[in-house]
Amino acid sequence: MSQKLSEIIFSNLLADAETFKRPKVRFDTLDRLKGACDAIESGKAKNLIAEKQGYRLASELAITPSNIDRYVRAQKWSGPTRSTIEKNDGERSLKPYVQAREDERAKTIIRSPRRPSQELENVLREINSIEARQYVRGLHEQRKAAEARYAALKSGIEKMPAISVEEILGVSKAKKDPLAPQSSSGINSADRRSLGEIYEKLTDVLFLSKNFDLKFEGSLSHAKTSKRLLTKKEMEFLKRLSQPTGKSNNRNE
Repeated sequence: MSQKLSEIIFSNLLADAETFKRPKVRFDTLDRLKGACDAIESGKAKNLIAEKQGYRLASELAITPSNIDRYVRAQKWSGPTRSTIEKNDGERSLKPYVQAREDERAKTIIRSPRRPSQELENVLREINSIEARQYVRGLHEQRKAAEARYAALKSGIEKMPAISVEEILGVSKAKKDPLAPQSSSGINSADRRSLGEIYEKLTDVLFLSKNFDLKFEGSLSHAKTSKRLLTKKEMEFLKRLSQPTGKSNNRNE
């Protein structure tokens, strides 16, 4: 398991303390510094400071130079004071250790989320007008109701069986086929009559050969070159369009 940053910094401070003119004084300072950080982290410092000050502290204490100073004074120690901790003394500075302890403490805290009702009450306390407070409460209740409806709707949709978009739109694979009956094509009876007349002309062998040098043999093509103008499938498609829905033309061309 790797060492914490605070442990590494503290080890370096202890090693450096041996180079001081009065190592014992430095060791005592470091020992009290660590003890203050431990007390703040465990909550003991908060209880002691509250007892000495005569009133209850509202929140947990962070590991800072100021709070260490408060704890040191409550214990009636000679130090380290806030100014000593915040002094910029290069590698001998105490503040990096304090900052590392606070960072590590903050990472281990699991803060319980505040209940929405508590947050609302805190906001309402800041509103002087009774009417305004009631209005805000009403908006909050409307929001809760809307969220409940949304959750119910979402749950219902998720439980519905999968539905094809094509089925919703009324478009089946067969209707995509250009040769399938066009029951939803939007062609009315007058259109079908016109299409029927066109189909009759395109399948009139004598009319085609006499006037256009065309021939109809299932497909429509040039009489001499046999180059097709309309394929057999295209002619069948035109035939189907000209027929009433559900009926077929059994007439032989």
